[in-house]
Amino acid sequence: MSVIGLQRLEAQSLFSTDDVMRHVTGVNVSFYDTQRPLYFARGFQITDFQVDGLPTYSGAINQEYDTVFYDRIEVIRGANGLLTGAGIPSATVNLLRKPPGKDFDASSGVSAGTWDFRRMQADVTHRSPKTGVFAAAW
Repeated sequence: MSVIGLQRLEAQSLFSTDDVMRHVTGVNVSFYDTQRPLYFARGFQITDFQVDGLPTYSGAINQEYDTVFYDRIEVIRGANGLLTGAGIPSATVNLLRKPPGKDFDASSGVSAGTWDFRRMQADVTHRSPKTGVFAAAW
């Protein structure tokens, strides 16, 4: 099992699942055209993606998530049918969302790079006294 935490996501500028999967031990990233990645582990394609432990559905083969919304990303390699209810022989990718903090907190960031790469993000967290929950990221 590999866990990519928030500090590593930010320190290595891992902005998408594609970036994260390139840094996970035992995972191979290949492309079937220039924009669509395929992920493989243990010789099988990774098709099981979860958000907060719940399976996701997509008609597309690949799942491209922005990491600004997540606290950590877990990759469980091997058949983990006992844990997830799906006997995928490759791996399961579990994206865990950021929980709201006790106090108000806000952060923002701007990134730029080659190939017309531009990125702006904002992250706001606060625990509302009435509802008890509030967290947002853009």
